[in-house]
Parts: sequence; C-alpha cells; structure tokens
Amino acid sequence: MNYFLSSVPLALGQELALDGEEARHITSVRRIRTGETLALQGPDLKRFLVRVTAVRPRLAVRVESPLVLPPLPRVKVTLFQGAVKPKAAETIVQKATELGVDRVVFFQAAHSPTALAELTHAHHLERIQRIAWEACKQCGRAEPPRLDTLAALAPCLEPSSGATPLRWLFHPGGLGPAWALANSAGTQTPVHLLVGPEGGFLPEEVALAHQAGYISMGLGGFTLRAETAAIAAATLAIFGLDDKTHSPPPAEDIEKLTRLVL
Repeated sequence: MNYFLSSVPLALGQELALDGEEARHITSVRRIRTGETLALQGPDLKRFLVRVTAVRPRLAVRVESPLVLPPLPRVKVTLFQGAVKPKAAETIVQKATELGVDRVVFFQAAHSPTALAELTHAHHLERIQRIAWEACKQCGRAEPPRLDTLAALAPCLEPSSGATPLRWLFHPGGLGPAWALANSAGTQTPVHLLVGPEGGFLPEEVALAHQAGYISMGLGGFTLRAETAAIAAATLAIFGLDDKTHSPPPAEDIEKLTRLVL
C-alpha cells in the first residue's frame, strides 16, 4: 500500500490539515474525495490510516488507525556501485529502494573518472534523495536506503566492523548464481555486492577485490548495463539468500490456492 508523508508526527484521533506538494498530489493527481481513506506517515516513521474530512479550501484528515509497516529483508545488502552517470544512478537508487537494499555506495572506479563528481553535485544529490523517497512511498518502505559516496575502490574492500559479510563481485566469467545460492541460501550475514560502472572493472581492480575476499559472480553471457547488473545483483542477493523465499507456504495458503485453481 502506497502512502503519503506528513511533516508532523501523527496520533490516533488527531485532525490536521495537509499542505504543500503532498496535498496537491492527493487532491489533483489522486483526486481523493471527502470520506475516502489513505495511508499517511509521519517523520517518526509511524504510519496511519487517515480519513479525508475536507478537500476544499484545504485538505484535512482525521487519523483513524495505525498501520503495520512491511518488513525489510532479513538479508542486509550493501551495494557498492562504481560511479555512473546521474540518470543511471537514479535508476539504481530507485530500484534498490524498492528491492530493500540497506545501503547504496557509489565509488570512484577506473572507468568512471568524472561520474562521481557529477553525482556529488548538490542538485543531483537532492534529486536522487527525492527519487528514493518517491520509491518508498510507492512500494511501502518506511525510509530510503543509506546513500554514501567513496573516492576510491579501496574503502569498499576494507574489513567490516561487525559480522563478516558475504562478498560478491559481479564480473564476466565469474561463478553462476546457482552456485552462490546453493552455498549461501538462508544466510543471516550481511552481503556486500560490488558492481562496476559502464565498461566494468580493470583486471587490477578485480585482483584487489579477490584479495579482499570477494568472489566473482557472473550474470549470464550478455553484456549488461551497469544499472541492469546492479538490479540483478540486488535481486539475487535479497530474494535468493533469504530463507523465507525457500520455505514452503503455510498449508492453509496452499489449500486456498488449490481451490482457486480448481
């Protein structure tokens, strides 16, 4: 269920007026009418079902009941992405948000000599943050992944302070996904994904990653765009490694599905 943002914390029974871009979107794009309900989330990340009590002259709502937030994936994924052009970075952040990636880090790679400087421009950072929040509101996630930048590959390879993560480097000629899933499914350890920019990694960068414990992974025989590789890598890690996706559904769900089919 998608939701909208409130600039103030919400409480049961509270009545409030909404202004700004969110109110305009609710009334002009969604065309919500008096009496209808929508989901609203406050800055404290608490979400409620609210009922519209007025649309004109100002949008007003009454807070009716709390809503349960969708759970984040149990596998904590950090995506280290070689810096790409802003448009590609926007796509990566949007899809990483929807998939449940915990952290996205853009770093300076050999084949991205100017991309990081473009990404760190205030205009682009603000736009990427806005895109991440819009993705959250669309998919139901409470807040975006952490977004960071690093000036080089080396910091991506440093040992972690907590649990030792699985480390996958996505590079042509690496091991297939089936091997990774067979050897790692159900893991509760963090996962670090290393994806190159357009043009991929230099052999020297691959060698450094291997020395730091990264295992080369392949994503088929085609040459992928950086954003396609990032999305595929995140999908593989989040949905392939979470043991919930490998467990059979409850018996009652199977029975309901059987009745629908028959």
